[in-house]
Amino acid sequence: MPYNYKKFTTSKLWIGGILLLAVVIIWMLLDNFILHRDERVKAALESGQRFEILLKTGEIKGRAPMLEEEPASEAVEPELNIQENIPSADINSQDMPAEEPEVEDPLAWMGQDFIGPRLPDDAVKALLSSDLSSNMQPVNNVSIKDISAKPIVVIIIKNVGLNPSFTREVMELPKEINIGFSAYSDSLDEWVKKVQEVGHEVILNIPMEAVDSQINKPGPYSLITQATDAENQTRLKMVLGLASGYSAIYSDNNEIFTRSPDTIKPLLDALKKENKHFVYGGGYTNNMVIQVADSINYPVLVNDLVLDDDISSAAVSKKFVEMERIANEKGYVVAMAHPYPATISILESWLQTAPQKNLLVSPVSLLLGKNISK
Repeated sequence: MPYNYKKFTTSKLWIGGILLLAVVIIWMLLDNFILHRDERVKAALESGQRFEILLKTGEIKGRAPMLEEEPASEAVEPELNIQENIPSADINSQDMPAEEPEVEDPLAWMGQDFIGPRLPDDAVKALLSSDLSSNMQPVNNVSIKDISAKPIVVIIIKNVGLNPSFTREVMELPKEINIGFSAYSDSLDEWVKKVQEVGHEVILNIPMEAVDSQINKPGPYSLITQATDAENQTRLKMVLGLASGYSAIYSDNNEIFTRSPDTIKPLLDALKKENKHFVYGGGYTNNMVIQVADSINYPVLVNDLVLDDDISSAAVSKKFVEMERIANEKGYVVAMAHPYPATISILESWLQTAPQKNLLVSPVSLLLGKNISK
């Protein structure tokens, strides 16, 4: 069968024509968008449509059209709508509203993201303007033997109110155990009233800047070293007004706010003026608090130890032994503990043995407001 040269030639011509057209189109695109790109950029730079800044050298290529199209003109002074030769005293000042001085808001630190119990506006105003200096009580200098013939043991369960189930369990302890509430507990005033109804004495925590404040940010009520005295005084008054009927306030053992006389003296001065007793949780290692308190004749009750910083049963049991030793040597001891179930269980067992050891477990008020000597 003979080969059809005509058919072959026609089909090849069609394919060749299509390929040639595609090559021409591609070449035009390359010529327009790539090969002449530098020419287009150059033209844009010269016309002011584009300018480039070299980040490495700071050199500017091209020109900004605003600089070319709007030549600098001489500065024209704005016309004032005031007639000449009129003394300034004749100008009608009544038409100009007087500028009112800005009043600093003492609660500016309490933003919308504030977390914690809030007080009614009228209560806040009353707290900020309160002055209880007329209610200051005299300080008694007493010997511990005049208070009790038995060694006194004051136990404070601290940071209560953050966990409702723990709070209810603490309330079931004997009434001689003192309950220290956190300032950030929900329904704080209601909890305080419930605890007082069953006979416990209440002390209230005053939050302070802690050692690990870079990790655990201080709360909105916290006294912090970077705040002004006025800001810290406002926060202090807010905390003092969160509840009523408490015996004293206390600090935690890991705070650093009281390590400088610049911060501790204004605090103790304010507490003395407000007639609020202070249980210092930092122990006797910080002599600064004790020295400043003595200098202003303000008795501070110092915590001797924390029973459950190590929550293992063996460690807590050893702390109870140490607590007994301090009580027998000094005549009294102040111990703090957390509302952990394990701690509460050991405490309940120990309380049954206290009378046999000739120890008096007492509310904290027995030692408050006194300069106690041995």
